[in-house]
Amino acid sequence: MLIGFSFLVSSIAAEEPLKNAAEVQSLSNQQAGKRHEVRLRGVVTFTWPWSTSELTVQDETGAVLLPAVALPPQCEVGALVEIEGRTEAGGFGPIVQPDLVRVIGQAPLPKANPASHLELLAPTMHAQRVSISGVVRGQRVNPELGLNWLALDIDTGGSRLTVNVTREIIGHPELVDAKVKVEGVTLHSVDPYRQATFPMIFALTFEAVEVIDPALTKPFDQTATPVNQILRTTNPGRIGRQIRVRGTVTFESPDEDSFFLQDDTGGIEILLRRSLVPQVGESVDVIGFAEPGFISPLLKDADWRPARSDMFSTPISVSAAEALRHDGRLVKIEGRLIDVIPHPDTAILLMENNTFPFPAVIP
Repeated sequence: MLIGFSFLVSSIAAEEPLKNAAEVQSLSNQQAGKRHEVRLRGVVTFTWPWSTSELTVQDETGAVLLPAVALPPQCEVGALVEIEGRTEAGGFGPIVQPDLVRVIGQAPLPKANPASHLELLAPTMHAQRVSISGVVRGQRVNPELGLNWLALDIDTGGSRLTVNVTREIIGHPELVDAKVKVEGVTLHSVDPYRQATFPMIFALTFEAVEVIDPALTKPFDQTATPVNQILRTTNPGRIGRQIRVRGTVTFESPDEDSFFLQDDTGGIEILLRRSLVPQVGESVDVIGFAEPGFISPLLKDADWRPARSDMFSTPISVSAAEALRHDGRLVKIEGRLIDVIPHPDTAILLMENNTFPFPAVIP
């Protein structure tokens, strides 16, 4: 009788519903697939602006994601709700398939805790309210591609995140190069192995975007940085922000939206935000974000405009062995043709200079 009573008590205890987000998130996907009963109370932190929508709910222990469900009246961000449902295996951890969503009042949104890019990759951060800070590298609204809301590309200090402001339908080009703080809910994209590929932040309105340091109103008017001084800035407040360079276009890349530019101090590759590339020999002003390259710095997410007319830069004569010391510059190397490598878009010549082989690409 004692053994039977113990088994009965254990069975009853095992069938107790899960009552908070932490208990749900503690399950493996295999365990969640057994459809454990859930009864929890929390605050709605995100929904899409549709009558049937996914939603995220957060309590004092964590957060859960609910797949698309018909939302009851007044079920919006800030609503205090009671959820009854069952666990299921989600793409990035357990989710709750709701049988009932009941609005019981309103409540303050949970605090959005600061998080780094690496911290956001943790499964426990899925559906949590977080705050991130960084520099806006790009912004877009592309209805023709199905993106009917504002998306911000933000550099958080070496890592990029996309922030979706789902109820802001106009672009904000004035944010490019601004330092901002954003509060929202983190949701992950996953690979076929259910591993996080990159997190995205979902904010409801533009009020979630706080400008900490605005962008320059006339970025092309800032003093040009010599190419050999890029990433050696003496202004700590401008680290990670747009800089301006001026020089002559020496090469257009045939495969990418990029070109090479040279001034009196050196050369640099420019990777453009848009696909309009200036012509070789044209003198241009460029604004962009400096990043380390394989050999020398690059300028990314760049925009350009014509500068004064200049003569074409004169190439410097170097040996093949010396070429890497002049990365990005217009050079002249004499050599013996060894072979021609077939390529659909360009001619690639395999050359030799003083026993040093090197490829020459002719667009």
